[in-house]
Amino acid sequence: MQVEGEFSVPRLSIIIPHICDESALETTLLSVLENRPLGSELLVAHTGNYRDPYDLNHDEIQLVEAPAGAGIIDLVNIAASQASGTILHTLLPGCLVETNWTAPAVAWFQDSTIGSVSPSVSLIEGKSQVYSGLDPHCLPRRAWSQRIRRGENAVASLCGGFYRRQIIQALNGWMPSSQREGAEAELALGLQSLEVRCVAEPESRLYATRSTIEGQMGGYALGHYAGKLAMAYSQLLSLPLASDSLAARIGHLAGGLISPTSVAERLGWVLGVSDCSLIAEIQARIENAEACLSRGSSKLPREFSEVRRAA
Repeated sequence: MQVEGEFSVPRLSIIIPHICDESALETTLLSVLENRPLGSELLVAHTGNYRDPYDLNHDEIQLVEAPAGAGIIDLVNIAASQASGTILHTLLPGCLVETNWTAPAVAWFQDSTIGSVSPSVSLIEGKSQVYSGLDPHCLPRRAWSQRIRRGENAVASLCGGFYRRQIIQALNGWMPSSQREGAEAELALGLQSLEVRCVAEPESRLYATRSTIEGQMGGYALGHYAGKLAMAYSQLLSLPLASDSLAARIGHLAGGLISPTSVAERLGWVLGVSDCSLIAEIQARIENAEACLSRGSSKLPREFSEVRRAA
């Protein structure tokens, strides 16, 4: 799908959601401010818990305050509703960037078929492992592509992903009912449904800890949500619902060949693929996005706009 009506020179909106770790947030803010691209805006979404000790608001950053209890997906969606750039770039607290890290990824958006770009994310811990986005062949399960070539198919994550704002808005943002890991997988499937391209750009480089990159959700909860997504998208994308048997997994567990977390994830998947609770919501979500993009209009719902910037 091609997206019409955007500026030829994109403007970048950098979004950082803040939950609780103020030290990690300020580490990322310092890194971004030291390497900030010209013409970009920097938005920090929080729930009133960031004190802004250096008085950065308005001059260097825009603080967007969300209601108490908002989770990371709520914060990203609220900041996205306030962003003015044609490209959204999400960073998680603790990420470090380098000079000109955005330029190679931003250049892709001159192509109107591009929906997202995944950068190269290396471990701060100093290991050689490099993450190049989520593996699209494993969706909705969560697995990572590593060291893939420029332009190969890769799914962006909130840890450094670049997204076309018009498409994110047409989808009404990330699904707010899910945790970060589930929302990333669902958005990736949504972008596939809209037939936009999602590519890797290894020359856009940043750094983060393993837990920041991979997230915290796992085991049964991750498997169950992935199964529900597979059921919901099975008709839209012909996703396979079957995989290796739970009995085999339990046998491998008894033999010490597989972890209890993997077995729990498999159990969640088995139950999730028979859960139809997301079908209607996701079908309406994709139909609405297609309608918005076809008429060149995409606005977030009113509830995403009813936030106030911190004074």
